[in-house]
Amino acid sequence: MAGGVALKFTRENAIKILKIIALSAAIGVAVGYFSFYVTMPSVSVPTTKNPSLLLAGAILLLLGLIVGALSDSLETLAVEILLGIVEGALLGYILFISPTFSPEIEIPFAEEYIFFTLRSALPLLILGGAVLFVGGFFGTYASEHMAVRSAKSPFAEDAVRASKR
Repeated sequence: MAGGVALKFTRENAIKILKIIALSAAIGVAVGYFSFYVTMPSVSVPTTKNPSLLLAGAILLLLGLIVGALSDSLETLAVEILLGIVEGALLGYILFISPTFSPEIEIPFAEEYIFFTLRSALPLLILGGAVLFVGGFFGTYASEHMAVRSAKSPFAEDAVRASKR
């Protein structure tokens, strides 16, 4: 290949891609349920009249910490969060129109309700994105900090050799 970069598809790359997909799916499920919860609070659990963005933000912050700790790098973390938010918005829409999957229930122009669900869930999507990024950055930092602490020091062997003399 002249002038181009050949990408090799190895087992490690496949595992990294599957890990990104799995972590973004976890984010997508949480964001999707909370976007449905904001859109239809009287149908979801817990049933309320006013959905709590504070509760959703706290859970998404915890999820961001976990995903950040499990991510390989900040670049993959950003991809996982952005992909998870898009998946979550689509899942919230699918949950909203899910009664139309029954043949007895018919909602005309169900495809137009995606704008309704996006508009009602927009504050959650913005808050969720910010909270997931902050939690993810702290989770990645904590994970890297613990890995550095648990790594064997290259100077430890010199100290052991010096004490034996």
